[in-house]
Amino acid sequence: MKIKVFDLITLNKDNEALVSRGIKKDCSGVVVRKENDKFLVMFHNGHNYGDHVFAWVEEDCLDYLGVFPDGYQAELNAFVDDSKIDLEKCFTPCLVKENDIIEITEEVPEYIAEGLYPGVTGVVISSYAINGRWDVIFDNAGEERNKFVQKVVAEKYFKVIGSLDD
Repeated sequence: MKIKVFDLITLNKDNEALVSRGIKKDCSGVVVRKENDKFLVMFHNGHNYGDHVFAWVEEDCLDYLGVFPDGYQAELNAFVDDSKIDLEKCFTPCLVKENDIIEITEEVPEYIAEGLYPGVTGVVISSYAINGRWDVIFDNAGEERNKFVQKVVAEKYFKVIGSLDD
């Protein structure tokens, strides 16, 4: 099948240049441009939704998944036109994973309102972030440390201190 602009794809093999940017086999994305025999693909970081990188890829490295929805194609085009396409940008590294035990490290008004002060610990319950924010369960929150809270927490405000998987 011939790949076209707006096709949803997966990368079917590793390429050293792409791997160095975090783009590995089975990474998915959408074709946003075609020039000669290459396709500009906006790849999506499966561990941090909202994080994306652009790369030129040859057709034989791509497997077809489907078509980007018609109703959103103009919006995607506008987004790509407004984006600074940095062909050296890498995916944001994700060092956090599901079941990691984290500790709040900074006072954030939004978190304090929920009783989440620096030093409070919780467990990551999501397998991916959304724009660098992770879903976390805290069972030791509040003034008395007796409150259960589920909160989406930005990675920049916590550190990993262990894992339930260890």
